[in-house]
Amino acid sequence: MQTEQAGRYEERDARQRQRLRAAAISAITEEGWVDTSIGRVCELSGCSELTFRRHYDDLSACLKDVCSDALERSRAAATEGWLAEHGWQRRLACGCLSLLRFAEREKDCSRVVLVESRRAGPALTDHLREALR
Repeated sequence: MQTEQAGRYEERDARQRQRLRAAAISAITEEGWVDTSIGRVCELSGCSELTFRRHYDDLSACLKDVCSDALERSRAAATEGWLAEHGWQRRLACGCLSLLRFAEREKDCSRVVLVESRRAGPALTDHLREALR
């Protein structure tokens, strides 16, 4: 019984984090990193600030989660493309094409990760560097 309830809480938390990430992407895309607030992210996500604080210490931590999630999903897309072909040249081309398709499909997310995250300061830049290793 407790395991089932714990599983429901984990699913709820995962949905909340996804809504907060999506709202952060929207807010940062609309307003830029510098002008985005936790309040705006909460407003767009439909979550309370208490819920935001349960998942993240601050907006930078939320952006770090956005970037980590995007890197994980883009890596999966590139890997899927790579594995779909044989021979390293075809694999490389297909992996790169899959990565570009991901960036096209996820325009706002890509902009936040590649452009706006650079404005968030050295801690996030270091996090991205480490995640890409």
